[in-house]
Amino acid sequence: MGERRDLANNTSATFIELASTVVKEINRICTKLFSRFSRSRVNSFTEGSVVTNMTLVFRDSSSVPTLSAVQSQLANALLTSPFLEYINGTLVVVTTSNSAALPTMGGLTVFSLTMVAVAQMLLNS
Repeated sequence: MGERRDLANNTSATFIELASTVVKEINRICTKLFSRFSRSRVNSFTEGSVVTNMTLVFRDSSSVPTLSAVQSQLANALLTSPFLEYINGTLVVVTTSNSAALPTMGGLTVFSLTMVAVAQMLLNS
């Protein structure tokens, strides 16, 4: 139960470890799927299996996939992820212009991503 509470604290070892696992896997998947993908980061975890709120950053707006392409391709790839236990149908992707929390340069395109996915390490605890 303490682990779930630790996930609300972005400086806890539990948060950092899980965020690292999720980011590594999302970056691996998105790099294969989208040529202009730059990076991802976990914004927060919330309870309810473990709801992950993330940001996906693309290099520029001119060659970014459509919102529906990101949604469908990423959801399909998550179903076969060996590191994340993704619950099908829970992925929500939206575009956002609010990238103030990210140290970025102009011209980057940001997608906000929410999914129910639990890293395998948390399932085994």
